[in-house]
Amino acid sequence: MKVDQINACIKQLGSSTGFQIFLCLARTGKMTVSLITEYLNQPQPLISYYLLRMKSCGLLSSESEGVYKLYFVNKETVREVIAFLSNVIDKKADN
Repeated sequence: MKVDQINACIKQLGSSTGFQIFLCLARTGKMTVSLITEYLNQPQPLISYYLLRMKSCGLLSSESEGVYKLYFVNKETVREVIAFLSNVIDKKADN
């Protein structure tokens, strides 16, 4: 994973709305944009904006189920971000 992609992921998690969406999906699994909107009590355009950004950096994935698009946390990307940050901390501790 490139540093720019990690930075983009961290940036999305650094916003209140992005972090709320992440927690919502991490806790509940797959959800549609309308369910996320209802769950977080936020306007649909705002949620769609963040879903697009979070999907583009790899934090989220989606799949179609009939006419619905279900969003979910991309666990592999999250693990890569955590591993990168852990590696940075470990290297700093060695100095």
